[in-house]
Amino acid sequence: MKNIASTIFLFLSILTFAQESALADLKFEEAEIAFNNKNYSLALNKVDEFDKLLGTISDKSLYIRIISLRKLFNDQKLWEDKAQSALLFSLQKYTAAYVNQVTDLDDRYREVYDISQELKFLPKTEADYKVGLLDLNIASGEYFAKVKNATCEYYKNNNRKMIYEWKGVCENGFVSGDGILTGYYLGTKEVSYQYTGKMKEGKENGIGTAFWYNYEQGQAKYEGNFVNGSLEGYGVYENYNVKASGLFKDNAPNGEGKFLFKSSNTEFSGILQNGKPYNGKLVNLNSGKVTRIYTNGTYQEQ
Repeated sequence: MKNIASTIFLFLSILTFAQESALADLKFEEAEIAFNNKNYSLALNKVDEFDKLLGTISDKSLYIRIISLRKLFNDQKLWEDKAQSALLFSLQKYTAAYVNQVTDLDDRYREVYDISQELKFLPKTEADYKVGLLDLNIASGEYFAKVKNATCEYYKNNNRKMIYEWKGVCENGFVSGDGILTGYYLGTKEVSYQYTGKMKEGKENGIGTAFWYNYEQGQAKYEGNFVNGSLEGYGVYENYNVKASGLFKDNAPNGEGKFLFKSSNTEFSGILQNGKPYNGKLVNLNSGKVTRIYTNGTYQEQ
């Protein structure tokens, strides 16, 4: 009798497990359908149900969860909508888990890894987010931003919400003279911009060196002359893809100069207009041959 009872119990356990497994598969199918239909909120609900039935978080449900969260998360509204911070922290948690536990370096892994790197420039904890909110009023001026550690202002030429620190003097309420200006992403210690050089009335003026940092383009550097916060005069600009040296105006190469395209190892020499070849020649640096001649912005292949 005891053996019969044990057999029945084992049979019922197997049957229950099979039923739960089938139900879990159904929930995952529903999650995939919702995901493919771009109903990301429903997809998250279904992967929650799937993981609960499974008793763990699988790689395949984790991927759907991460991409759904990324689609719902709007970093442009992070400081206006508290709900976005909850999405952010969930996204950071699950991307870290995925990167740590998944070993196949496939397209999905690269996609999630790219998201994890993108999130580096955003607050990592609730405490960081609260600090960012406190700094928001300082960072959100339309034209000038107050410097956090000094009683002066800096002219910002973009709409990014950043917090600035200044190592230098203040004159008439503005950062002035020689110094170092560092801009941080709100709620982080990740540097977005750093300038070392001369300032006048809150703007970069004179010889200086500027660095920009972001995930999409990595680090960019400009060393040369500034006028009223803009790249103007002789300078050298370089990022992961190009290197430009020569005359600048309105933040772009304008006038005599050289422009190196790193991916093709070709270099233009001549007159540039708004950052584009205008009059001059393009040379393949591998062969030394001229490949294009530019005249008034149009070119002929050689």
